[in-house]
Amino acid sequence: MSAQQLQYMRHIGDRVNREHSEIPSISRISEATILIGASAVPWKDILTSRFVWALVITHFGQNWGFYTLLTELPTYLAEILHFDIKKNGVLSALPYLMQACLAICASFIADSLRASGRFRINTIRKWFNSIAFFSPALCIGLVAYIGCRPTAIIILLIVSSGLNGLCNSGFRVTHVDMSPEFAGILMGITNCIANFSGFLAPAYVGFITQSGQTLNNWKIVFLTTSAVYVVTGLVYNFFCSAELQPWGAARSTGRRSVDEHNDNIRTTIKDNPR
Repeated sequence: MSAQQLQYMRHIGDRVNREHSEIPSISRISEATILIGASAVPWKDILTSRFVWALVITHFGQNWGFYTLLTELPTYLAEILHFDIKKNGVLSALPYLMQACLAICASFIADSLRASGRFRINTIRKWFNSIAFFSPALCIGLVAYIGCRPTAIIILLIVSSGLNGLCNSGFRVTHVDMSPEFAGILMGITNCIANFSGFLAPAYVGFITQSGQTLNNWKIVFLTTSAVYVVTGLVYNFFCSAELQPWGAARSTGRRSVDEHNDNIRTTIKDNPR
């Protein structure tokens, strides 16, 4: 065996030894990754929390108003205000364009207020949620009483949907405030129940207007929507909380296990560099 061959064999042997020494760190990383999935979800605390159920009711109320306008506004514009199809489509979209714009602006304002440290997060969330619920309640309530005044009605509906976008800085982020670790689960619970309004609201409108597309029937629809906003907005203000919950801060067994392994993983990799 030549000197070059001998040197090559030694190089291969050293490399194998280094890679073999790294196996424990790889095993620990794999173990840590697997343990992440072993989260201990505090189901009992979540399902018995009055704050969670207040959030469910609030989410349902928001969706009721949203789906009522989303699915039935084109019918109202065509049958009551007699807009043509082309104009109807543009006008039906305007409220949601305004909603998107105001939602983005409100998020920056809410974050600035929170960063200032002058207000509690609970106060900030309830301010924005109150605007998001009570303003549409007022606007939609006015629509019910002003008859066939297209310009005024369109303005009120645009303002209503636009200000409703502030809910994205209100109840919609309360899930994260209550429990950063289980926010996804909370959103899954509230959104699942709230989305029943996606078929209940249109069904209700159909039931009310089955006798005809009249101003009186639509007055009932609008007043109902207004009342839903008021009631569910009050539920949020009086019965919900955006403060971190004791069970929301609880860390999972799996996450603790990962933390316990982290130092060992780093030490092993540091002691056995490639």
